[in-house]
Amino acid sequence: MKVIYYYYYLFYKQIIKLNDPDIMAILAISFCMTSFVIFSVDTLGVILTCNFINSKLTMILTLTVITIFNLFILFNKEKRKSIILSKPKLLKSNIVSIILSFSFFCSTISLWFWVTDVLIVYMRSCN
Repeated sequence: MKVIYYYYYLFYKQIIKLNDPDIMAILAISFCMTSFVIFSVDTLGVILTCNFINSKLTMILTLTVITIFNLFILFNKEKRKSIILSKPKLLKSNIVSIILSFSFFCSTISLWFWVTDVLIVYMRSCN
């Protein structure tokens, strides 16, 4: 996640040229993580019970995971500064790191477009 945070930060600082790229990087990662957690909970619920889990329970689990993640990693200003200063890279390569960051974003966003359809097809086969 350090690599992803760093490259999101660079994207909002150098490409979009925001005054406070920190907040946008945090929001983007939080949104991606939220997507991942929501669809993971839905998938687990459908596999175990052949039905979607109560949306309130899904929201509580998602908020809990995201809050814990943000508190320990993203909302710690010193931790963010150390990540930016260390300039982390995956396999010591900017290109691989950019591909990872872009892939993480695209894959978590794509979940909104296909997971529910796949889960509904799976639920039909349960009955």
